[in-house]
Amino acid sequence: PLPLPDGSVPRTLNISGPGSYVEKKYHTLGVSLEQKLAKDLYLQVIANRSEVSQFNAKPMGFASIALMRDVTTTLPTYTPDRNYNATGAQPGQGAGTLNFAVAIPNSDVGKYMAIYRPTYDDTKNTHTAYRVGLTYHRDFGVAGDHNILAFASRSEADVEGSYYTETNIDPKRRDSYYFSGNNFSGRVTHLDPVSGSLSMRGVPDPLTHPIPSGPIYGDPARSFTDGWINGWRERNKSTIDTVAVAMQSSFLRNRLVTTAGIRRDKLKINNFDSDTDDFGVALAPTPSSTGVIDESASTYTVGAVYKLPLLKGVGIFANKSTNFQDQPGALLFGDRGRQSPVGPITGDGRDYGLKFGFLDGRVNATLAGFKVNESNVSSGFDGNVYNYISAICRTIANGGPTGSLTDLRQAGGSDTRSQTSKGVELEGTANPTKN
Repeated sequence: PLPLPDGSVPRTLNISGPGSYVEKKYHTLGVSLEQKLAKDLYLQVIANRSEVSQFNAKPMGFASIALMRDVTTTLPTYTPDRNYNATGAQPGQGAGTLNFAVAIPNSDVGKYMAIYRPTYDDTKNTHTAYRVGLTYHRDFGVAGDHNILAFASRSEADVEGSYYTETNIDPKRRDSYYFSGNNFSGRVTHLDPVSGSLSMRGVPDPLTHPIPSGPIYGDPARSFTDGWINGWRERNKSTIDTVAVAMQSSFLRNRLVTTAGIRRDKLKINNFDSDTDDFGVALAPTPSSTGVIDESASTYTVGAVYKLPLLKGVGIFANKSTNFQDQPGALLFGDRGRQSPVGPITGDGRDYGLKFGFLDGRVNATLAGFKVNESNVSSGFDGNVYNYISAICRTIANGGPTGSLTDLRQAGGSDTRSQTSKGVELEGTANPTKN
């Protein structure tokens, strides 16, 4: 095959063909209950469950396509028993040379051809959530008008995925390992970019057009049976238990409005280890050796807006809040198998400034300064760092640069970084007409 230079591929090609598609199925079920318990006191109970299943067919696989032109002028011929119709190397010829009794011309010479290895994946995402909340309102006159919200919730997520690749599954295959290139190196399809049929401009759907089975041409002692092997499975589960209390209050006839809230999130992440057997078939994921990862944190928010009494339509405000975000798979740099979790990203933000409102709220503007801090963000190293450390350990284990011993104390993991953003912003909206 002859590789194609950039820019020479016709835009009329439909390389993936009709077999490239995503099929998604989902359902959700929810129930909510609201009950008045007393004057200005309300109870709310919510439960939801959703499930999303996705089938992703990828005829091209992942990074496994080569688009070329067919430059083979003649094709091999075979005997009725599927052996090569040829004799072996003659004196002066290289080892493995075949001298065919008959050579037939290749009618596809010069055509575009795709070499590819199809895959598909099947994933399921299940999410269940429960929440119990209370809301309460009380006006204490000069002591302020208060709205209080308190809730407790639990959120559970379970994600599973299976990934399949087309290969030779015949018991008489050349190699017991399913994904060996000796068994199956991919499909080859000739493409016609100007065909009146869109399907002819791309590869056929591998799920509906299996490769014919039987003894392998040129090696009839071995056989081919088209099939799909689950070569990888993965799973992860997480649970978040949350408790929060928030209050909004107004004073001085709504001239001063304050907000305050505190929240505790208890996040537990169950990662699973994936592996395969000696044939390349995926095994059921097992709970990770790192155990349950706890990335819990408490956050809060406080803020106030005050309408200036001497400047109608002008107010000042200030807010501060904290936040966190989980990093479930991130491990600190160290010896593999002995690393600690990085933990969650933590941050805080402050903003303060002036708010303007005129013409009964039809013209509004905000002038604010802000500062946002973020810390404990997982940050990778240059890959050479790990390679150098491994090379040094191997050299020490072997007492020099040569030898067969491999030190199992290999390095891996991440560093962490922090960053700060600050600035000033001006935002305005205007609807000056009444209509």
